[in-house]
Amino acid sequence: MSFFRKPNLFFIFLVLILSYSSGFCLSLEQLDTEYYCKYKNPDNDPLSAEIVIYFFDSDSRVPGKSYNASYSPEYLFTISAPRGYDERETSPDTGNEKEREGFVLLASYSENRVAKEHVQKWIRYYTTKGKRSFSIWLKRSGKYMDIIREILRENDLPEDLVYLPLIESGFRTEARSPSHAVGPWQFISATAKRYGLKINYWIDERRDPVKSTRAASRYLKDLYRIFKSWPLTLAAYNAGEGAVLKALRKTRTDDYWRIARTRYLKKETRRYVSKFIAAGMIASEPEKYGFTDLDYHAPLKFEEVKIRGPAALSFIAKCSKTSTRTIKELNPEIKRWCTPPEEKYYVIRIPEGRKEEFLQCYNNARPSQRMPRIPYIIKKGDTIYDIAKKYRVRRKEILALNRGINPRRLRPGKILYLPPE
Repeated sequence: MSFFRKPNLFFIFLVLILSYSSGFCLSLEQLDTEYYCKYKNPDNDPLSAEIVIYFFDSDSRVPGKSYNASYSPEYLFTISAPRGYDERETSPDTGNEKEREGFVLLASYSENRVAKEHVQKWIRYYTTKGKRSFSIWLKRSGKYMDIIREILRENDLPEDLVYLPLIESGFRTEARSPSHAVGPWQFISATAKRYGLKINYWIDERRDPVKSTRAASRYLKDLYRIFKSWPLTLAAYNAGEGAVLKALRKTRTDDYWRIARTRYLKKETRRYVSKFIAAGMIASEPEKYGFTDLDYHAPLKFEEVKIRGPAALSFIAKCSKTSTRTIKELNPEIKRWCTPPEEKYYVIRIPEGRKEEFLQCYNNARPSQRMPRIPYIIKKGDTIYDIAKKYRVRRKEILALNRGINPRRLRPGKILYLPPE
């Protein structure tokens, strides 16, 4: 592993003199470290020149430490840099209207010609061939926007990340990709578990809009700490950290838009950031792009209640004076007909304003009312497999409802409990 070395004063002085006098910036190699510098002198005035020297490890090609020999930070662009690197194409427009509104990511591409071309391409698609689907996504977004935006603020993240689920899942909590990514933020299993989301037979917290947004916020913050660039952060969210770090090494640039021109990222990732920006621009001003009279879904409103013991969703709905379908919509992480049987306590969501009434109903009910079960008398020769097949239930559910039972020793005449139909 190479170590970055700070150049001596003679080297700095040489770069300053040659850059100012000849109008170009040196690219030198000293031992195993490559030096690149950025320079601008718009008024032909030595006091307004700035040079930043970048150190690139010759093995990794990832930018390392920098030495700044500068006078005027506001004057800076690249004249010579690593192949494919151009600071002019990545400088944000600080006067951009979107940036003033807090939409950092949507404003970041405005001075990049290549980025603008790609973004315009996706805007054309979403407003023509993809308009019908995009309209559905926009309508559905109304249900979750407020909750997601609040969580992003809590985590000090750019608010325009609220539009990321548009291109990930169309805000569908049940969305599942061919690569088995699940939920509005499309977490794969390994990443979800790394960020504290539970996935088992009974629940999948990737489908929960609140829990998955909190996990996505932590993941995005970690990625930004690595890449210090939102385009690269978004690319890594799509492709994984390893794929983007490899692309950085291969291309010797930290400019996502330069890397997106190469084959070092898969096609989906090369399109990902421009799709996100296009979707965010349309979603932030839908009327401007021809999306009028949208009937947005009502914002999600609920109360959380901690209940003791497992309970059927049908009973929870009864105590909440609502439908089982509503309870499932408020608790999309629950995959089965009841809360997880192995959980002693579980936090359930019910419609807003029903908490007191719900608790009175729930606490006064017997366990058999909360968790209805169908008794089955075991016959000679029965096996768990045969019973599950006959009544079209899962073996896991039978075992969960009959704790301590030995599936290899079913005694005829004993009672086995089955889940309700």
